Amino acid sequence: MVVAIIVLLVAGYAVSLAVHPFRACRGCKGTGRHQGTLFTYSHRQCTSCGGQGRHRRLGTVLISRRRSVWAERSAANARDNRWNRPR
Repeated sequence: MVVAIIVLLVAGYAVSLAVHPFRACRGCKGTGRHQGTLFTYSHRQCTSCGGQGRHRRLGTVLISRRRSVWAERSAANARDNRWNRPR
């Protein structure tokens, strides 16, 4: 019984990683930019996430170290297939 529950939890976590491979950046809270301290209306690109606002989850990093996950591939595909992309 306990083994079945553990297998079910691991399978659920694997499905969760496949569907949601990213987490919000803690540095910029998912916005992709840092606010200025003195002039709070100014902002710059987040240096931790490079302006993406997200990082890979730990399980995603451990399972697919070098490979890109489906969300990264679909974003790259969308970038390549834009009609007004810079050439």
